[in-house]
Amino acid sequence: MFEIVTTLGTISYSIDKPTMNYATQLGNIESISAAFTLHEFDNGKVFRHEGNNNITVIVSNDLPPGFNVGFIQNSTGTITIASASGANKRAGGSATSAQYQSGSLVVFANTDRCDG
Repeated sequence: MFEIVTTLGTISYSIDKPTMNYATQLGNIESISAAFTLHEFDNGKVFRHEGNNNITVIVSNDLPPGFNVGFIQNSTGTITIASASGANKRAGGSATSAQYQSGSLVVFANTDRCDG
């Protein structure tokens, strides 16, 4: 809770910030060479694509908030991030475009998920 005191009175307000526990360990680097769908057990991994073929990584709609992965385009084949049915992408770009480019994906919310 924050307060601003003025000559006319006091204004109180609060800012809700979601708690995000980003990966605090070394990422497990895994090679990829074909399209696949991300699942909860992929959390914290870094995917490295070393092929010349373009691949697509599908983001499923049931990933928990805080889920995060990384991507590295280690050769000329691009990595495209696509949303599965029911998942919404809120960021700008959706593909790597140059050799050695890297990127990451973080799930900030999942309105359809029920954890009990």
